[in-house]
Amino acid sequence: MRSHNGYEYRPYPDARSRIESAHFLTKRLVELLKQHPDELSSYAKEFLKIALWKITEAETRKYQTRFCSMAIWESKDWLAKNAKDRQKNACHDHVFRSEIVIPKLLEADESEIDGLLTQQVGCVVTEEEHNKLSANDKRNIVDGWDRYVREGIEVVDASTGLLYRPI
Repeated sequence: MRSHNGYEYRPYPDARSRIESAHFLTKRLVELLKQHPDELSSYAKEFLKIALWKITEAETRKYQTRFCSMAIWESKDWLAKNAKDRQKNACHDHVFRSEIVIPKLLEADESEIDGLLTQQVGCVVTEEEHNKLSANDKRNIVDGWDRYVREGIEVVDASTGLLYRPI
């Protein structure tokens, strides 16, 4: 669906396959890191962070995610002719932060890992909204959609054009 100002959610034609591949590879990486805990350096965790990032980009391009803030949905920036101008004020935010998810993944049993990976979604927000979310993240353990509620950021499900209300 496209907003009246041009923001568009457009999944890749092979989105399902890309998501499944990203989940498969991330689960293998988690297994490997659990099998070799002595190799679990901050650099190894960086690989896991990249894997989580890639999950949030598996379905769509970075700035065409299913979820975006109301400010992004209504922004006239999306009417610009070139991508750089359209995206000048946009940030791809990880709804569930990797610094909280990674320890959970490394402690989770196999039955919990799929649920943690399924939660990995991106939400396009304005730079100002991203700064607010990030500033408070450093002082707070609130994660997921609760971060958006805390900051008063309304989220649109761009697949329907309706406000998103997480359960």
